[in-house]
Amino acid sequence: MSLIRVLLFLVLLGSVTLAAVGNLNIAKDPTKTYQTTAGFGTYFSDSSFFCSSFKNLGSSTGMYFAINGIVGYPSNDFSSKYCGKCIAVQTSSGQVLAPVQLIDVCDPSNCDYSDGGHLDFLDNNGNKLYNAVAKSPDTYQGNPKFTWWWLPSCTSNPQLSQPTPPTSQQQAPIPLPKSPTPSAPKSSPVRAPSVCQDPNACVSQWGYCGYTDSYCGAGCKGGPCKGSPVPVPVSVPVPISKIQTPTPKSPTPAPKAPTPAPKAPTPVPVSQQTPSSQNTGCGAWQTGTMSGYDNLDGADDAHPGCLAEYCGTTAAFLNAVPVASILARDFPNYKYHNVEINWNGKIGTVQAWDECANADCPNGETTCCTDNAKLYGGDFLLDVDRHALQNVFGIANYGNVLDKISYRICAAADVKSIASKWLTAGRQTDTQADSGTSLPGWAWGVIAVGIVLGLLFVVAGVVFFMKRKPSTEHV
Repeated sequence: MSLIRVLLFLVLLGSVTLAAVGNLNIAKDPTKTYQTTAGFGTYFSDSSFFCSSFKNLGSSTGMYFAINGIVGYPSNDFSSKYCGKCIAVQTSSGQVLAPVQLIDVCDPSNCDYSDGGHLDFLDNNGNKLYNAVAKSPDTYQGNPKFTWWWLPSCTSNPQLSQPTPPTSQQQAPIPLPKSPTPSAPKSSPVRAPSVCQDPNACVSQWGYCGYTDSYCGAGCKGGPCKGSPVPVPVSVPVPISKIQTPTPKSPTPAPKAPTPAPKAPTPVPVSQQTPSSQNTGCGAWQTGTMSGYDNLDGADDAHPGCLAEYCGTTAAFLNAVPVASILARDFPNYKYHNVEINWNGKIGTVQAWDECANADCPNGETTCCTDNAKLYGGDFLLDVDRHALQNVFGIANYGNVLDKISYRICAAADVKSIASKWLTAGRQTDTQADSGTSLPGWAWGVIAVGIVLGLLFVVAGVVFFMKRKPSTEHV
């Protein structure tokens, strides 16, 4: 019996050891930026993801991953906490790949692993991300191991704080006696490559290898750069430090990301820092969801070109008026109201001209309107027409919009004057749509003239007969 107990103990100990690859406290907290955890990778193929704003990424040159659900899935705030966040991955050879963006979750109910360090990479762009980490000789159950850490934002410098040269070296042309020796920056394991192991990868201005514009665009030092690569001296450490921006904000990661991630705008404080709008009668700021649709193409609405009582909407009208739909439940109360939106710190105004009804959901999504309204913890949806998204917020691809916003309801717009200016002859107005019997103004004028002429004719006839003398009969 004692031998069996020993064997069971060893089996349990082995299972615990196998499960302890990643640091769960770091993996589940995106605010713990630049804190490293061990990890291992697998890969998957799909065209739709838990983070629904990402779609059809098979041909994308970006790098994406699904996080292991052990970090806290499911939960009400999972989307806002994780979707769209970025990490950096360092291979066993020292190559750093970033930004790698979170688009999905490996559901614990069917995921092969339950480990905070486990990352499931998207098989896109020739599966370059997984192929890069797969060269690691160190594996976990046959899967390549690596190190990874959260970034403050997807545009942050992926460099860890440890190898950053001291500030005194960057500010002073001559090192002070107590500063580190000039060879210190040269010894950084991820600072110096002029070429990457993968010839298709680029070397960024920070000395890291990757495939996106952050690596192959401005400041690119090697590989298939877009434009002329920046010449980099190899043997002298001083030019390497010159590649960094000489301001105090560049070498250290913390100043790079003082604001929240793009998907979580600050509600009221941001708006208070923005000049007040011309809207009146505005209520309090609240949390809601903004999505996008095309009013004219029919793919996102069962009634293309219609806005409640106003059907046959034209592109000219939509370019002039920032149209949005709100939940059918809210439309009777806020019909034609101005609504201010705080999207990523940018304030804009749209008008509620239509309602989002679940019956209009595309692709058999029977509850898209009500589900999207509750996506970020609120219960309000602004489904904004693509023209307004472009004109108000500069958003070109309406199909990728499903974002958290702050909003407030303001006074109603003068919809009659807007309609009379932009809606063409023969179009329905809301009076005609409500009664179904109203006539154009010119028709009522003709009727009035006819009535007046008829009355005059009757009066003239009465006067004529009253003045006529009766005839005399002779006997």
